[in-house]
Amino acid sequence: MCQVRNQLRRELSSGPGGTWHRRRPFALGAVLGTAGLLISLLPATFALEERLGLGLLFTLRGPLPPPAEVAVVGISGRSAAALGLSTELDTWSRAEHAALVDRLATDGASVVAFDLLFHESRAGSGDAQFAAAIERAGNVVLAERTESEIVALGGGAQAWTEKRRRPLPELEAAALGSAPFVLPTVPITIGRFWTFGRGSDDLPSLPALALQAHLLPHYEAFRALVERARPGATAGWPATHAGVLEKRRLEETMTSIRRTFQSDAGLGPAVSRELERAAGPDAVPKPLHVLLDLYAGPSSRYLNFYGPARGIATFPYDRARAGAADVRGKVLLVGMSEPHQPEQQDDFISVFSESSGINLSGVEIGATAVANLLEQRGLLSLPVPLHAALVFALGVMFGALVGRARMVHATAATLGAGGAYFAAAYGQFAIYDVWLPLVVPLLVQLPASFGVAVWWNYRELAEQRERVRTALGYYVPQALARRLSEQTLLPGADRQLLHGTCLVTDAERYTSIAESVSPEALAALMNDYYEAIFGVVEEYGGEISDTAGDSMVAVWASGRPDPRSRQRAAQAAVAILDAVEDFNRRHPASPLPTRVGLESGELLLGNIGAEQRYEYRAIGDIVNTASRIQGLNQLLGTRVLVSASTLDGVELAARDLGTFLLRGKRFPVRVLEPITAAVRLDAAALEAFAAALAALRAGNWEQAHDGFAALAERFPADGPTRYYAGQSAALRAAPPVEWTGAVRVTEK
Repeated sequence: MCQVRNQLRRELSSGPGGTWHRRRPFALGAVLGTAGLLISLLPATFALEERLGLGLLFTLRGPLPPPAEVAVVGISGRSAAALGLSTELDTWSRAEHAALVDRLATDGASVVAFDLLFHESRAGSGDAQFAAAIERAGNVVLAERTESEIVALGGGAQAWTEKRRRPLPELEAAALGSAPFVLPTVPITIGRFWTFGRGSDDLPSLPALALQAHLLPHYEAFRALVERARPGATAGWPATHAGVLEKRRLEETMTSIRRTFQSDAGLGPAVSRELERAAGPDAVPKPLHVLLDLYAGPSSRYLNFYGPARGIATFPYDRARAGAADVRGKVLLVGMSEPHQPEQQDDFISVFSESSGINLSGVEIGATAVANLLEQRGLLSLPVPLHAALVFALGVMFGALVGRARMVHATAATLGAGGAYFAAAYGQFAIYDVWLPLVVPLLVQLPASFGVAVWWNYRELAEQRERVRTALGYYVPQALARRLSEQTLLPGADRQLLHGTCLVTDAERYTSIAESVSPEALAALMNDYYEAIFGVVEEYGGEISDTAGDSMVAVWASGRPDPRSRQRAAQAAVAILDAVEDFNRRHPASPLPTRVGLESGELLLGNIGAEQRYEYRAIGDIVNTASRIQGLNQLLGTRVLVSASTLDGVELAARDLGTFLLRGKRFPVRVLEPITAAVRLDAAALEAFAAALAALRAGNWEQAHDGFAALAERFPADGPTRYYAGQSAALRAAPPVEWTGAVRVTEK
């Protein structure tokens, strides 16, 4: 024994080592970093990052308080009804909008932006009244319609063009400006908006136009700031605030300003430095920072949502027109905004879309864009080089940290590294509006590093077992050495509390056959019998737990309740009948008709016993209940009975056979018989059986007996019908004092 012990110690102490063993975590990190970098640059990965990563961050952060300077004037079915108007805007006279504009101007609104289209004229004087109101207000901007088409260029080439459809000439002439507001339709979930154009076009969007209209009082200061930073850069701009108002067509002025910044890549940084040269943080008004960000910043930006629908202050159209809304100094976006999902029209799916189906309306998204620009709270995604460097560095870190750890430590390292990075990413998002990648680091690189660590640990464990097997092989037979080398757990340490389905069978004629044949013949017969039903259990994914004489216990176990597992067990029960029928045809002199019972619930699976002897089996109440249900077949004249809990959520046609308080049980069990095993009744008879059973449950003994008796005359071979015909007759003759609907069973 000393020799064996010493040899084992030498083998266990020897293990993988050398330079490669020490360097392999860093090699893994380099591979993960490179792979993560390449994967993160794929368009599909970027779309997944937007949908999953960004969506999760928004969900965890929750709503933000929106700026008080931005609000929505929402047109809804309720507000239309309050004004005696239809919900169809095409039927409205534009005199209604004229009244709104006059009221908002009187109440001191800063800007009124209509997210509605006015490119078609209407009968009557409404258009003229609307134009007059817009001109009186002097602070109204309108939405334009865009029409896209693909133009053939020849040679198979195509070009995508957009055509602007401006508002009616009289409305456009009266308005401060007009611009389109086009949102991306791919992906389905809205997440971005444009400030200027969607390509080389420098036309502003409606939110950008509304923002500039709101900040027009700061136009001259902004122009002077740009002129100080780059003398002569503003030569093509209107000289004064009044000049902008006089010119109208604010979008053209904005396009000119945008092109100035686009044509001079250094202008934005130069103006920023000029801002920094101010005497103090309060010396330069914030609007100048906002305007610089608008014109020098990117065209496409991510929406930083403030919350679900109505997260931004929304004034009903009728109340705003009646002067019942506080609109002084606010940027107001007017558009469709229904509070109820069935009426929503201009709506978009976002990360804050509610389970009720309520989405953000287009006008709310426009207001969100204006608010983001005004607060400079747009989401900041990392530039591509910095994004790539971060993903590569994370891959190296995960590989080096997780790849070198043992199994338990690798799990802790994975959870720790993943949790730390996610906490850092969430902190950057919640505090600084910085969006760091989540999908590739946490769903690709980190799991990959853990998987490789598990594989390395498994390979080392296999090598260690091989060394132990080699050592034991010097002293004991190889088969025994193999078994001993794999004994890594104490006998009772692998017990598992699981959810599952227990199937119990019983062969009817086993005792009489055992008395009439030799032990050798009985063993051969039972081997053939068990081969038939074991094959069915294996085919349907079950596990044999126990056999005793003519009875088998099989289980379908899983970590949590699983309808698919229960369905496989129920299908196996029916298939066992077919297998036994085939067995009986092959053994006509010694058939073994079989009864099957199934129950589902919690069970313990593992080694059961004491130090001297252990058995691997299923333990739990469902084993006993399944056995009782199996025995109920004998009383009802059936072959397969299944508990209602087993068929919960399972697609298997079955007839309800009632509720029974089984022998030795405190709680009744409702049992069913699969229809495939109940071919004795046709569809009409099954309905009649169900009606009679319902009458029995309700205590209507006469009705129940009449129903079962009639069925028994038509189908005398149907066991449940015969049983209930007798049971209902007994209950009719001697009604119980208390009836719960459950039949008490005294036999096993």
